[in-house]
Amino acid sequence: MIAEALTGEDVTQLEYAVLMFLDDLPGIDQRRLAEALGVDRNNTGVLVEGLEKRGFVDRRVNGEDRRARQLSLTAKGRKILGRVRPKVRATSERILHPLARSEQKQFINFMVRLIEGNRSYARPGAGRRKRGSLSEVSSKQ
Repeated sequence: MIAEALTGEDVTQLEYAVLMFLDDLPGIDQRRLAEALGVDRNNTGVLVEGLEKRGFVDRRVNGEDRRARQLSLTAKGRKILGRVRPKVRATSERILHPLARSEQKQFINFMVRLIEGNRSYARPGAGRRKRGSLSEVSSKQ
């Protein structure tokens, strides 16, 4: 339903999530963004690079750690976020509509507790085969 709400816009669901994080946490570095999204750092880098090329994100070298990249929204990024946020919010309300308002709040609180309670199990990039892994070698034989 969220993907449907973003149809015709210039962002995917994951890109929207990045824009939301950057709006909430301007200056976050790519490593922390990857952890927050639960996405592999390399994939986050590709995602941010695409948003930067389209003019939605500014990526700068951190003065304290030259290896780190600080991220922030550009004016164009804030503009598209402002345009799509109401669509996503309306879709979220539509998804939760079968529940009473008090149940919606309770449901969201439960979801947050479940996610936070299981954060230690989140492993961005899990499930990918590593180069030279046994399964990859045996499949070539």
